[in-house]
Amino acid sequence: FVDDDEPEKREARNASLNALIQARMQLAECTYREAQTYEVSDPKRNQLLTDAAKRYEAIHADYRSQTGGLYARLWMAKCYEEQAPRPDDGQELSADAVKDARQKLNIAEAIYSELLEHDTRGKPSAAQMQEYAFWFKLIVRNHPALADYQLVVDMATEWLKSRTGGAAQAPIALGVRWERAQALEQLANRRATTDADRTRLLRTTLSDA
Repeated sequence: FVDDDEPEKREARNASLNALIQARMQLAECTYREAQTYEVSDPKRNQLLTDAAKRYEAIHADYRSQTGGLYARLWMAKCYEEQAPRPDDGQELSADAVKDARQKLNIAEAIYSELLEHDTRGKPSAAQMQEYAFWFKLIVRNHPALADYQLVVDMATEWLKSRTGGAAQAPIALGVRWERAQALEQLANRRATTDADRTRLLRTTLSDA
């Protein structure tokens, strides 16, 4: 505990705390990044993602009131999301794989939605965390096990309306546009889509991609 009348000590304490959170986040990220070096079908990948999720969960448990704790919660959800099975090109997921994917995706989406409800006014870093949460939520809804493509298009379009100028070219905005492009392509490829609608959807897809 540091008294309010000792600002220098309080500043030093906060700096030490932030450094500790950052160090733990980097350690968890190392595990997450190592998981990316394995093929999606390799069990080692999911084991590393599980380990990373546990590290992020521990950080959030210790610092849930700090922005760093919220980022840990975000990346914990990402670890669950990335464990959801995906089909090989031209293939479909089995019923069991769909069930497994939906279970993991539902966990991730629930966390993303929770993070989006936080009041981040006056907290730029926390506000950026929410932008990541929104982008990642679109990735969840675009997963073949959910295939909620129209919702992705609607959500992304509404979100992008407020991003103009340089903000429209920021990495997160580009990620949102990419998710919309993929959703539009999937809608265009549905059998029930008319030729006219298919042409319109694909033209919009090209403008995003």
